[in-house]
Amino acid sequence: MFTERCLFSMKLTAKQSAFADLIAGGLNQTQAYRGAYNAQNMNPNSTKVEACKLAKHPEVVRTVKALRKGCPSTKRVVADLHDEWVRMRLMDLAESPYATSSIKLSALELLGKNLGMF
Repeated sequence: MFTERCLFSMKLTAKQSAFADLIAGGLNQTQAYRGAYNAQNMNPNSTKVEACKLAKHPEVVRTVKALRKGCPSTKRVVADLHDEWVRMRLMDLAESPYATSSIKLSALELLGKNLGMF
């Protein structure tokens, strides 16, 4: 999923870089934060606040802009981002307190198939 970066983005940590990559790939801030960080046990409001803070980090902003403009050293693999987005959505559904049992079961089944478990 991770791609080569322009030289200035080397100042980012691996998780910050993943966050920028997901934002540039079209995810919203909260989705990108969940994809880059272990936020499963975080309060949804805390996740939104941290995602918003990270999205304002100057190096993250520059990296996202460079990715969206097509930085020459960056090869975008959009299919990988979409796969990751689908996996994240399925995990969210499987863990959602608002989803019915059948929705959770279907999400887990699709996630298992996606991961090659069966």
